[in-house]
Amino acid sequence: VRDAQAEKRWFESGRQYLRNTKLLMAKIAMKDWTPTDQNKIKMLLASLGECLATAVMAGCMAVTEDGPIPLLHLRTNKTFFDKGNEGDQSDMGSDESRILSTLPDEGLKLAIVHDQDGVLEVDVPSDIMAGLLSKLKEVAPKCSDWTWGLQALARRRQKRIVAWLEANVEHVAGEGDAQRLVMVAKTVLARLLQKLRLCGQNCETCRLPCALPVVHREQSHDCGTDHKCRAFCRYCESTGVASACVQPAGHSAEHDCGDLGHTCGADCSLNTLGNCAGRCVLKPGHSADEPHLCGSMKHYCGKPCALSSCPHPCVLPHDSMHDRCECHVIVCPNKCTFPNCTFMCSVQDHFHTKDSAGHGCMCDQPHQCPHECQAPGICEIYSELVVKKQKFSGKHDAFDYDAIETEQNGVRKGCCNV
Repeated sequence: VRDAQAEKRWFESGRQYLRNTKLLMAKIAMKDWTPTDQNKIKMLLASLGECLATAVMAGCMAVTEDGPIPLLHLRTNKTFFDKGNEGDQSDMGSDESRILSTLPDEGLKLAIVHDQDGVLEVDVPSDIMAGLLSKLKEVAPKCSDWTWGLQALARRRQKRIVAWLEANVEHVAGEGDAQRLVMVAKTVLARLLQKLRLCGQNCETCRLPCALPVVHREQSHDCGTDHKCRAFCRYCESTGVASACVQPAGHSAEHDCGDLGHTCGADCSLNTLGNCAGRCVLKPGHSADEPHLCGSMKHYCGKPCALSSCPHPCVLPHDSMHDRCECHVIVCPNKCTFPNCTFMCSVQDHFHTKDSAGHGCMCDQPHQCPHECQAPGICEIYSELVVKKQKFSGKHDAFDYDAIETEQNGVRKGCCNV
């Protein structure tokens, strides 16, 4: 016993002892006399893989009726605490520090993670986005860029989950399967960072930015407010009367209560173009030769984008000559062409390829080699029970029966390089 203690050959928890005992009994039953090292590694990685989707989604091992189950060191069954990500926040801004300290990562649902054809996909529904925005506005009401706050939450989740995985596989970090699991986790977390953003286009009812996720299923853009301007009429201020502005929220024109004595109020002559405020802000009774104009500083061209596969309108000024209509998107709209990769092309040029298939488009994420290992020898030897037909011949009778035997086979694993 003293020798075992000196060499640290003991079980770190009762859970580890039970798991090893079950493994030994199963191998004895199968008459599998190969070492248990690879089996232990596979069991550990399988347990981590089962929890990965929930970990990325909610920052915990599982979500139960009693609350979230915290991330654990599976070998010791102790709670994982990442001091590197929960500690010093001196290099953060005041809003970011307040957000991260007020909204704990554990149990905070940032997205939905689901398995699609063997690949973990990330989706940010509108209801989750609305809930996150509501929490951010309570914590940092003066923040002007909510995408920045969402990205702060995603970056913290990314660092924390990667640190948790690396802590659990630290003793087998050289194993290809462990490296693949960490790479899968980093890929899924990169998808979360990519999708946890606001749409950013103008709301279809007012001029505030759309508060839906960057890839939302809703057909129309919606800011999530009542679309009303909260300011008071500029023209009424001189009379001492506080009249509410009737312009849509986020407008660029002067605040106007709609009184016909202040402005013309007729429809803008450019109301068929994009970014139009709608109502003429010129003086009442202006010359008929002078077209009705709203207070918008720039009206968009509004014609379809020159890229045939793009559904967005041109946002260049309507009164400036341009050889090509360009929308608000500045990146390539095609997906990466690497097999099974769902990231978008990383080229910052909307027109870098006019082929809708996106030939030659690549993302900026590392890709795992899709080929088999070519190192000499066998990657793994595994045992399995097989049923073979055998015949018993006795003194008085003969019959066929199923004989169960243990068969060992070799397998080549996938390449773990990128």
